[in-house]
Amino acid sequence: MKQNSNYCKIVCLDGRNISLSKTLKYIEELLPSSIFQRIHKSYLGNIKIVAALN
Repeated sequence: MKQNSNYCKIVCLDGRNISLSKTLKYIEELLPSSIFQRIHKSYLGNIKIVAALN
């Protein structure tokens, strides 16, 4: 997910892109922290997917 002011773009594994008029902080608070981690000030990442890429 990438943040641009009050807009977030969610990139799904199936290639879909979803745009939301919410802050990244708002989205981060909704998602389980055991799966999604802030990997940069502008991005959240699914750590299960990142670990699988190693």
